Amino acid sequence: MLTVLAVQVLLFGAIIEEFADSFGIRRRSKNWLGVASRLETMLIVALLLFLCGLGGAIWCFVEWASIGYQSLAYDEFLRPFVLSLAAILIAAQMSFTSFFAASFSEFSKHARPNNELR
Repeated sequence: MLTVLAVQVLLFGAIIEEFADSFGIRRRSKNWLGVASRLETMLIVALLLFLCGLGGAIWCFVEWASIGYQSLAYDEFLRPFVLSLAAILIAAQMSFTSFFAASFSEFSKHARPNNELR
């Protein structure tokens, strides 16, 4: 679950950096997210991650059903299932964060034309 926290911290850092740049708190620097800073790109990455996680979770359930819903071996079923759920959670975080970042970016463009302080 530390992976989920690490992704959340990185996404939060990207939003804070955009905030600081847009209001002149710090000077503009190279965008460290690169291509992933656009809404559509982040949504595509989130969708791919969600589909991978969903596929892993479905695989775990199918394998569990094939052994007659007996007790699960940790390495065989639970570890991939937890990783699949973490991928689904990270995909949801990425999609919500991408919408928030896109909304904030549009707000900061229209709130301060020509980057002038008011």
